[in-house]
Amino acid sequence: RVSASNGCGSSALRSLTVRAISATPVAITGATFVCANQQSVPYSIAPLAGTNSYTWTCPTNARISDGIVISTSTTLLTLATAVTVNFAAATGSVRVRGNNACGSGNYRTLAISFVCRDNLNLNTLAVNCYPQPASGILNVSFNATEESSCIISISDITGKKVQQLNSSTEAGNNIFTLDISSLAAGLYMMEIVNSNEKIIQKIVVE
Repeated sequence: RVSASNGCGSSALRSLTVRAISATPVAITGATFVCANQQSVPYSIAPLAGTNSYTWTCPTNARISDGIVISTSTTLLTLATAVTVNFAAATGSVRVRGNNACGSGNYRTLAISFVCRDNLNLNTLAVNCYPQPASGILNVSFNATEESSCIISISDITGKKVQQLNSSTEAGNNIFTLDISSLAAGLYMMEIVNSNEKIIQKIVVE
């Protein structure tokens, strides 16, 4: 708004309405480490004010679903702030931006890496994490059927990996002790990949 002023006073205000494009999403919540060809991996963002729709993109040959529509390409225009991705054989990024009548905002990007084969048996490991909630130390135990390499990773709620342990297992019961003293209090996701088995579960740090 603007008005002109002189010794006799000020004029009436002249106004021009200005509208903003959508803000950049703060973060994409979801897994950053997945399997090649893994299906229905969830991703979400917080709703953006003044946004009419969202454009989601995914890696080459992957497809996106908002629960109603499955994309025919790597891009989906939708009203949904939560989608699932059916990955193919290529890594890349999951991206999302908001759109409104003034245009489109900037993309928020989440890089995706493959850490396992496409024939993994998901959620088949019987894992015991203790204590829960954890503080300082977290113990992770499970039975392995054979000697194998093992990856234990912890990600925060935005999907950012904050800790990873690369180790190996022996046939039988295995126990790993993780130092989590550097982690802030809150909710985290722990992913364990051992041989051809994988599990993802929540842990709470206090």
